[in-house]
Amino acid sequence: MQRLILGSLLLAALSSGAMAGHPPEKYFRRLRAEACYDRRMAVKKLGCRLHHDDASDPLVVDALVNSLQCDKCPEVRQAAAWSIFKFSARSNRSLLALYVSSKLDPHYMVRVKAAEAVDILTVRDRPRYKGLLESGDKLVEDLKAHDFVPGSDRCRVLLNQACSRCGVQALVAQTRPLKPSILPDRRTAELR
Repeated sequence: MQRLILGSLLLAALSSGAMAGHPPEKYFRRLRAEACYDRRMAVKKLGCRLHHDDASDPLVVDALVNSLQCDKCPEVRQAAAWSIFKFSARSNRSLLALYVSSKLDPHYMVRVKAAEAVDILTVRDRPRYKGLLESGDKLVEDLKAHDFVPGSDRCRVLLNQACSRCGVQALVAQTRPLKPSILPDRRTAELR
């Protein structure tokens, strides 16, 4: 009986398009919502493999890193840190963003989740990431010197300036990416 129920739930998920492999546009739109709850739920869905199963998709990683560094709500930043871990985003950019949040975020729970995510993602190859974490220390020192606070109004500008001074790839886009108007519509993509 349990197998029948689980099979029907899996079939329903597949037929609804939850695991269809296309970018989850509705979650990108929800990242721009006014309510903190909506943004937090969108970040959680973007980090869940049931809703999007392409770990190499740069749009999802960009959205999660932007939410981790620049969202005003600490619950959203905390969910973004854990979603980056769940998404298994082991790129230098995402690990560096987690590392900066683990050191500089004013909210305790964001720092804890980001530090835990960095530890788990780098546990197998700690020597490989040693240079990255050292450059992260330089970035953190520079950001502290310029009074950077994650979630502040000027976080994008300060973070990108510090990245360029330290010779690190920019962590966040200058403006909020993922505007729903520039995302491809599924109907037009199918016609091509």
